[in-house]
Amino acid sequence: MTTMAMADTPIGEITPELLAGRLRFAFNDWLSGGTPPFISAITAERVVQFQANAEVAVGEFYANDDLGYAHSCAVYNRLKEIAEQSPRMIRLMTDQEKLSDRQAGCLFTWAAMFHDLMRFFGFGTPDHEVPAAKLARAAFSGELDLCDSLAKAVICHEYLCPIADGKELPILFQKSPLAEMFRLADKTSLSPADEVDRWWKRGKRYGTKFYDLYLPDSIRFNLPHNYELRDQLTYLLMLFAVQPSDFYAHEAAEIYRQWALGKAEALCRVTVIAREEKISERAVMEAVVRFHRHYRLPLPEGIEGLRIYREFQKGRI
Repeated sequence: MTTMAMADTPIGEITPELLAGRLRFAFNDWLSGGTPPFISAITAERVVQFQANAEVAVGEFYANDDLGYAHSCAVYNRLKEIAEQSPRMIRLMTDQEKLSDRQAGCLFTWAAMFHDLMRFFGFGTPDHEVPAAKLARAAFSGELDLCDSLAKAVICHEYLCPIADGKELPILFQKSPLAEMFRLADKTSLSPADEVDRWWKRGKRYGTKFYDLYLPDSIRFNLPHNYELRDQLTYLLMLFAVQPSDFYAHEAAEIYRQWALGKAEALCRVTVIAREEKISERAVMEAVVRFHRHYRLPLPEGIEGLRIYREFQKGRI
């Protein structure tokens, strides 16, 4: 698959009208029984609600900077970069999925578009992946190979690592280079520091406190089970929890390792936000360091070069 082939269906040409039309096709397909959703979260009554709310949802998707169209474009562009950087993975992916060049271009575009779209129809972080996969199947039900590949790309894209998810790497990533590539693109679509800003912006929109001084480590560090008790720092610890070894393919692990070189700068950004929020930078830094020690994780590479870390070690903050 070449860069030229992937340019057949650029994400920049997916207008709100085009997306709305694809959604109408998917919802009609569900209601007609063409591709039944087969999950209790998507009933016929709820699909009718999806249809009624589609125009508003599409508008919100395009207006949202952290999980909407802008994020989809970033994931799409990152997918293209990963394809160029990982010839073995892209070769295995195209051989396994048996897609034409046109279908491969469609796959990258629409996987990026669909993966978080169901968030705008009432689903959240814990439960939007399966509906996204079902939506992808229905939206391209006329192209069996393509709809299967789309579903495979998005079905586990939220998986981070055992520390954050409480379970080992899903077998899907060992079997599917496509799923591994898409998850990697989703997790590295922005620099680590920009990811901090993206998630903090989302946290402010939902009124999430940046740092809760009274949240004990026993809860803060229990990432799979503290969903209702998180402050924003708890969310950001997930960024530091993921390691290159949490990717199955060697090329994916190396690409993640290179991206992770920016985590020192991300930590610096976390302390800047703490200062802006009039929170002790030392308390925040201590929590991050304790988290790494608790799980025996290496501190971000290059952290020793940060002035703020050196001051922390000397007790100046």
